[in-house]
Amino acid sequence: MEDLNTLKNKIARYCAWRDRCTKEVENKLHELAVAPEQIQPLIQWLEDEKYLDNVRFAESYVRGKFSANQWGRIRIVAELRSRNIAENIIREALKSINPEDYSATLYRLAENKYKTVKSEDVQVKKQKTLAYLSSKGYENDLIWDVLKTIE
Repeated sequence: MEDLNTLKNKIARYCAWRDRCTKEVENKLHELAVAPEQIQPLIQWLEDEKYLDNVRFAESYVRGKFSANQWGRIRIVAELRSRNIAENIIREALKSINPEDYSATLYRLAENKYKTVKSEDVQVKKQKTLAYLSSKGYENDLIWDVLKTIE
């Protein structure tokens, strides 16, 4: 077990590398074999020093997963919930997604997938496009609306 200052430096560098959530930090502290009674004080120190902020993490996560991975809201919410982010923080973070960008991204993904499905059957093309977009976390009603315009 390392001394407290070394541990603080190590975990601060871990948090400074990219935004982290509390659950990721707890997991890292467990990996580092930190005594359970030291974990909460370390997390509090990280929050006080602004190394750890679940709101900042959620906002960064939403921006990154939507812009880089083109994930839909459903998948983003599920991933944030799996990291024990509070519902009110998730709702606020999702507001950073521009509705026009969301619609345009969904339409572009749907169009590209629809074109690449190797089938002449329109129903097969629709089903495969729907499955693809659902797996990326887009809402079924929005997917159907887009599929109607693509035909």
